Amino acid sequence: MQLNTSKLTIGEVELIQVQYDGSIGSFKRSLWKAIMGADSNNLDRLAKAYPEQISAYRRYTGEDGYWVDVLTRAGLVASPEPQEPPIPSPETPPMPQAPRETH
Repeated sequence: MQLNTSKLTIGEVELIQVQYDGSIGSFKRSLWKAIMGADSNNLDRLAKAYPEQISAYRRYTGEDGYWVDVLTRAGLVASPEPQEPPIPSPETPPMPQAPRETH
């Protein structure tokens, strides 16, 4: 697997390696196993020594769209095409209005 690492943090590179190709040394593999099994208190402790890894892990587990963004920046998935809102057709009838109540 060929990664484009120029737009990734070391934590993101290692997270990809752990998740996909296993091309990570035994120490880092053990570190990531500890990270993935740690509670929030121990993650805070690990963050003092491994801030980039913990940041990547926390974003991976808690931020929607982060993993797709990482894989896109790594060159592993194609960049999603921006979606434009649909243009209403001129033949589309207008939405009916609710009748107003009169008293």
